[in-house]
Amino acid sequence: MFGARGGVLCSSIKEDRAGLTGHDFIPPRFGENEGSQQNGDPERKYLDADMNVTHMHRLYSELYSAGAGSLSEPECLSTYRQVFLETGLRFGLPKTDTCDKCDLLHRRLREISNSNFTGIREIEAEIDAHHLKADFAYSHLRIDTELAKASSDVVTLCIDMQQVMLSPKISASDSFYRTKFSSYNVAISNPATDVSSMYFWTEVDGRRGQIEMSTLIYRYITQRFNRLEPGQSRKLNFWSYRCVAQNNNYQNIVLFKYFTIMGYFTEVSQKCLVTGHSFLPCDRHFAVIERYAKFKKSEIKIPSDWMIVIANSMPQSPFEITKLSFQDFLDFEVLRNLIPKPASLKVTQYHVITSYSNRPSVYITKKSHEAVNGAVHPIVNGSNLNTNSVVNLIFASAYVIRFDVPERKASDVRSLLRFLSIEERNVWNDLLPPLPQAQTPAPRPEAINDHSYSVQSLVVAEDHNYI
Repeated sequence: MFGARGGVLCSSIKEDRAGLTGHDFIPPRFGENEGSQQNGDPERKYLDADMNVTHMHRLYSELYSAGAGSLSEPECLSTYRQVFLETGLRFGLPKTDTCDKCDLLHRRLREISNSNFTGIREIEAEIDAHHLKADFAYSHLRIDTELAKASSDVVTLCIDMQQVMLSPKISASDSFYRTKFSSYNVAISNPATDVSSMYFWTEVDGRRGQIEMSTLIYRYITQRFNRLEPGQSRKLNFWSYRCVAQNNNYQNIVLFKYFTIMGYFTEVSQKCLVTGHSFLPCDRHFAVIERYAKFKKSEIKIPSDWMIVIANSMPQSPFEITKLSFQDFLDFEVLRNLIPKPASLKVTQYHVITSYSNRPSVYITKKSHEAVNGAVHPIVNGSNLNTNSVVNLIFASAYVIRFDVPERKASDVRSLLRFLSIEERNVWNDLLPPLPQAQTPAPRPEAINDHSYSVQSLVVAEDHNYI
């Protein structure tokens, strides 16, 4: 008998090993890891990465003894290991950025007594219900993608931000001790065509909040879609993860309402994946970029080198890259004031929020993707909303000047400029705040203790003439 949590049925165990076939070969405490992100096979399952054969044998022995009493002995570790190798089972790779709820439930599962079968079943049922909810979201994303492939009247898009891109990224040992300059890359992907548009900026030009994300959505839609003619229809399904600061907020919701009132779409739905289970099509393209940077051992001496990495990561079909400055980011406060948030609309409670062009005065929400009927949220003075009320809105720049780099970070970056060319130093001098003449970047104590600085670099003044 094999617990479902073991992942893969062991069909190769020999008949003469009745001790292993008569009891759980895989103790029911082991969670399973999905294999889709490890080897490209979504059907393959893996045992928990925290486990090993010795630990599994110990739990197997406990279960065997509890079931068989004193009539027989469990198989020894060497036999257990041999049978394990014959099954083809594998341990999963350690995961990062995992689901909080899954981690808590699996921790409870690991800590619960093997004899508490009722408690184990209850936790397993909770895990299954949580995974079922996540699976529903993924299945709806696949359905939306197929609908977009089948009809030009349906558009499915996803948005996501790549992990922070740091620079300068060089081989010098001193670089290990230094705080780096941050750059950001956001992808808006069309899963129907498997094409992503990349938007790149640095920390002096913008942050990572709703202003930036809303600007990119507005820019993408208004540059790629024309307003519909009378009688035409077009539906937008816009997918993201549930980060309140970036995506799951009213500023994006009111922007989607704006698109329906302006006639870009007849229906727009913001749809969110389940928290912790938010692998989007954008992430595959981010993985291509990160793999290219890793295996090409790319040295990132100035922030714009990241744009070269992005462009070269898919030479057969290069990403479209747009570099933004602080002046490009827009303030949508005038839109939020015109279309105030309904008191009943708690944005983070819903997985689907929809606006219709023929119902401009309301939002329709669903708390889950499988829900049939949605709740209606009337907008205050929503009856006055029409194309004429929004067509003349002007969205001003959100930022009037660039952001300053924190002095500690600026000092760390300056200390690495001696490894760069004159042209690269000039780029950094434009990004970093001016340095008072009397200051020089001091080496970190831990760098000195680790001999990361040579005696010459600490004594010879010419090393810092570029400042």
